[in-house]
Amino acid sequence: MSSHRKSHPSLAARAERLRENRRDTSITFIRFCGRPLGIQNEQNGSDKEKSGLSLGKAGATVLDSNEIQGFEESVVLHNQDHQDRENLEQMILELKRWLKAGGAEFSDLDVKEYFEEVRGIESTSKLSKGSEIISIPLEYIITDILAASSAIGSKIEALFPPSEERTHSYYAMHGYLLEEMEKGSESFWWPYLRLLPRKFPGHPLIWEKKDKKLLSGTLSLKYLNRQLHQLREDYNKMVVGIPGFGRFSFKDFVWAHLVISTRCYSAEIKGVKASAMVPLADMFNHELENPGATWGYQDDHHAFIVTMDKDMERGAQISVPYGGYSSSRLFTHYGFQVPGDRHYDALVVVGFGERAFELMPKYLCAPTIRLFSYLRQEIDWLDKTHPNVSMHHEDYLISFHRRSTALQKLLSVPESDLTFGTNLSSAIPAGGERDTQEMLESVREKEIDLEERIGPAMKNITAEAQLASVENKWEGPEDEQLLDPTKFISRRNEIRVLREIRKACLDALMFFPTTLDKDVEALTKYSSRMSWAQRNCIVATAGEKQTLMWFVTLANIAEPLLTRSKPHVDLFLKRRKELKKDIFTEYIDLVVKPLTRGIWPEDQPGGETSTYSPILKPRKHKGLVSPGIANNTIGE
Repeated sequence: MSSHRKSHPSLAARAERLRENRRDTSITFIRFCGRPLGIQNEQNGSDKEKSGLSLGKAGATVLDSNEIQGFEESVVLHNQDHQDRENLEQMILELKRWLKAGGAEFSDLDVKEYFEEVRGIESTSKLSKGSEIISIPLEYIITDILAASSAIGSKIEALFPPSEERTHSYYAMHGYLLEEMEKGSESFWWPYLRLLPRKFPGHPLIWEKKDKKLLSGTLSLKYLNRQLHQLREDYNKMVVGIPGFGRFSFKDFVWAHLVISTRCYSAEIKGVKASAMVPLADMFNHELENPGATWGYQDDHHAFIVTMDKDMERGAQISVPYGGYSSSRLFTHYGFQVPGDRHYDALVVVGFGERAFELMPKYLCAPTIRLFSYLRQEIDWLDKTHPNVSMHHEDYLISFHRRSTALQKLLSVPESDLTFGTNLSSAIPAGGERDTQEMLESVREKEIDLEERIGPAMKNITAEAQLASVENKWEGPEDEQLLDPTKFISRRNEIRVLREIRKACLDALMFFPTTLDKDVEALTKYSSRMSWAQRNCIVATAGEKQTLMWFVTLANIAEPLLTRSKPHVDLFLKRRKELKKDIFTEYIDLVVKPLTRGIWPEDQPGGETSTYSPILKPRKHKGLVSPGIANNTIGE
């Protein structure tokens, strides 16, 4: 796992050093710096004076929003033994000696520094699949179990009691880590702690407002806002509730959060789920699809074991999977993205119940199945209980005006100056052309007029829909394994579901100040002139737009098929055969075909049957949870 890099004298020198040190890292990603190896920017941040741990005064004033607003890109830490950080080779050697003295075992591995504080692990000999390359005993692992047993950990647990999801308070590790850092070389953990990254300029959590504003209107920004807001509130609570905790500044607290959230593994130790910081093993970089090794805690060995997952030659960089997170989660949690390999999450508001859904570009997943289930039930309920309203809203169930208001609330963090979300009620439509603002206002006026003409029923329908959705579980059962992706109602109902989803996604796209094409153009033409933060913000924003467009395209393809249009069926089959792969196969085969039997070749005597054999069990997907707060560890 890597730590972070700082700026270097010249781009040419950085590139030359990369060519000398890099091995096969084309799809291996650095955890801290948030960028693939080999991608550099000209503004990695300035080198700032290295100072000590910023100790506040005991009983320090609780931070308010204005104080947090000045948060800088770098944090200041303990200066003891700081000069020794320049001698990385010696520090790594001392770390290995310390670990071996405690019973740790590891193969021929070398810690490489690709850039300053950007590291990875390479093999110094040929490694075979199945061989154990690292074994770190429990006594040399910092866990939340250990942290909770310390004096400061027990005080934190009293303020933040364990939940059903977590055996111990997540913040116990924050307090324990800060106290151990404060001890410096007197800490048992110092050979490990001194190698932790000091700065995280590539992590979006601590970017400046001017850069974060490029994420306006995105779910990624919502994740980041929620993290910072929650961290501020919880830090204030600890300053008030724990005597002496105010000696640690908020910057120190955020540093501890970034270290823990980006380095921890999720492990089960003696039957207890735990978060674990594992020395040396936390220097592996990420690769999901074809990792070099796998990891896990083994009770019979009383150790954390890393095992080779494939044969690797000498000098190859060894990677491990952090987990099957979306690019949105990887970006806001670890600070890097994997565009093209991992999807982005997006947010829409649908229906009279103004229900928000987090979207993934896939039908067989819990969020998408719940979205379709909700709309199918709501539209059916409207037809039966409010036929007049349903008739007026044949093509959409919620106006742009109401949807924008709901999204604005969802994408904002109340009572926090750290909110950078766009005011969606006055957002410029997609394309960024300001003269289209008049058009948007005209649309809003027409929709408001429509709502007024429909009458009193409109004022109460939202509350009725929300109540009915809860009572009748429109989103499906709580257990994701019981969700049924084939539980549709009728062709007419399904067509209206697709129309509402399409409109919701198009409305969401209108809240962005630029189009997807503009984003791609900017990245293509001006990427070299952008800072790392600017480029990543545009990539993340474009990723969310692609997810929204996935659903728009699904609706555009599936709706004419549901009308039993033979020309559209023939065109669809022709295109599917040409492409040899269709991303909408799951929905077409599970929903559209059963609703339109008789028009497909396999429905005819002697016709070919579909070769698609879906797995109906949707993949488990966590909801709107702040990464790094509730789900902070690798592999959860």
